Amino acid sequence: SDNIYDSNPGYAGLLGSGRLNAYQALEQPDDVPPAAIRDIKIAETKLSSAVLTWTATGASGTTGIAFEYDIRYAKAAITASNFSSATPATNITKPKSAGTAETFEVTGLQPNTKYYFAIKAKDFWNNISTISNVVSTTTLKPPVIKVTPTSLTENLFAGNTSVKNLTISNTG
Repeated sequence: SDNIYDSNPGYAGLLGSGRLNAYQALEQPDDVPPAAIRDIKIAETKLSSAVLTWTATGASGTTGIAFEYDIRYAKAAITASNFSSATPATNITKPKSAGTAETFEVTGLQPNTKYYFAIKAKDFWNNISTISNVVSTTTLKPPVIKVTPTSLTENLFAGNTSVKNLTISNTG
């Protein structure tokens, strides 16, 4: 790859790395936000995470590719007025083309706790969609282990064997 600083030594350390999107730089700003996501669902609930699915929205309404998602979760219902105070999910993948199925796993949740989830999409020009539909789920309870019998003992001489049964069950 080309070293950009060879041609621009006065900008050494200031230009970053990677490629520029020249088309995006020349494009006129728009004021059309991404369409709101209306089909978010809980695909799977785990002990400390929840898997969300939805259909990708566009950058302008339902066309193009949104710039990023803002996924939030909370222990109380999320509304348009409290969306920004809900906990933001981290490591969110970049949006796909409008109409494409999206999946994201929100991690770091507490077991046996009800959570609410909502999403907003943002375009390159910082236009933000309205809040998605809000979904909720309760994370799984941790296992409650029961071992029967609670202890085993055996006295054996060299070369002898013994077989004992041990039952482990999840009573939670």
